[in-house]
Amino acid sequence: MVGGPASLGAFMAPPCGTSSKARCIQRVGENLPKPLRTSLQPDGVPGLSGADFARVSAANCLYDFAACVMQKCLELDKIYIVENPRSSLFRETTPIRRLTA
Repeated sequence: MVGGPASLGAFMAPPCGTSSKARCIQRVGENLPKPLRTSLQPDGVPGLSGADFARVSAANCLYDFAACVMQKCLELDKIYIVENPRSSLFRETTPIRRLTA
């Protein structure tokens, strides 16, 4: 975990597949991946099941862990870098909003 004397901070790359806003692009006649999150429901849309539910749940656990690491970095005056597309809903999820509030 972050905090050893030689540690400068943490670099994280949480999964962004379930958080991609590109999933919200819908075109008539095309079979595109369905949205798993929206700006109004960044932690997951209601009614997810099967593999979609498992993917969103697993990503949410990792987002919560990432928020904990970021918080620890702040407490220890360490840097953190989070690689995630600007177009991702990652920043809108509950753990990240809680951290930035």
